[in-house]
Amino acid sequence: MTLSSFVEDDIEYIQLETNAFCPINKNLRLFLNDSAIIAIAEKQIFLFDRNTGKFIREIGHVGKDPHGYSETIFSKPYSESKNTILARGWLPNSFMEYDLSGKFISKRILLSSETIRDALNFNDGTTIAYVWNYDGKNKKKLIVFNADGKEISSFPQNRSFEYDMNKHGIEVLHWEGWFYSFKNQFNFYELFTDTIYAITSERLNPRYVLSYGKYQVPYELRNTKNFYSNHSEYYFINSLFESKRYLFFTFICDKNYYTGIYDKNTGSTRVSQEVENDIDNFVSFQISSINKDEEIIGYQLTHKVKEWLQKHPEKEKEFSSKVKNFNGVNIYYNPIIMIGKLKS
Repeated sequence: MTLSSFVEDDIEYIQLETNAFCPINKNLRLFLNDSAIIAIAEKQIFLFDRNTGKFIREIGHVGKDPHGYSETIFSKPYSESKNTILARGWLPNSFMEYDLSGKFISKRILLSSETIRDALNFNDGTTIAYVWNYDGKNKKKLIVFNADGKEISSFPQNRSFEYDMNKHGIEVLHWEGWFYSFKNQFNFYELFTDTIYAITSERLNPRYVLSYGKYQVPYELRNTKNFYSNHSEYYFINSLFESKRYLFFTFICDKNYYTGIYDKNTGSTRVSQEVENDIDNFVSFQISSINKDEEIIGYQLTHKVKEWLQKHPEKEKEFSSKVKNFNGVNIYYNPIIMIGKLKS
């Protein structure tokens, strides 16, 4: 798979500043607006300048004080329409909201006896949340809450299984309910199922079916330690994004990371372990998100860039001159961001 097959003719490279206040940790996700790059790791939310990569500020902080959060949300922490970020609070089913200036906006407590794992800003001040079906017995898949945290509607969970947590153990994943937006429409996918739905106020409308074949993870293995010992047998979806022309999905199989693209125009699907950068023949591209302007943002870790430069020393001068804010490829430095415009 080549970058030029879905991205227009140029790639913008920006190295995120590294200093004592913004060393990015694990599970990085990147989001982009007109003026800023939002970098969200497991317990970090950082804002960088969109054009220079210079560090601007940290947003929120981990802490048990009134304005602190416990950890970030993996699937859709950033609301592009509101320019706000949701993170998990310390109380059960609680979420903290911040704006990009770093200001704490609100604490939401969703009043439900169910265990909420993932949530997003829905419509008109409401919150939609995924119910963790950890024991296979939950009757609700998604719940809609009003601004006061009270349940106003729900969508049923149609999957069930028998599960003994004491016997089989349990694993907590980064996410189990994946949300993404496309054309002002929220979409939802539940891990270990095969259908992506559009969310409306009345129903979940099926939009895409992911055909796993023999690599489908049995739904009842979702929280068991057995699943993690059988990564070579199953596909494990890692993320989903959509543009006017493409549906992107990343997944893990046999401990390797893959990128897949479904082209709506041709009805074809392509998968590759790496997206070859044939636009300027620099480092490969790892997708992180797509914004409303059809810009795709990806990155490459500095140790990967260092390996690439060692293999292609003749490219070093050209590459370093093209990367804004380039400060070298020390393995402790923040990653190099890659931004492109998607083909329509």
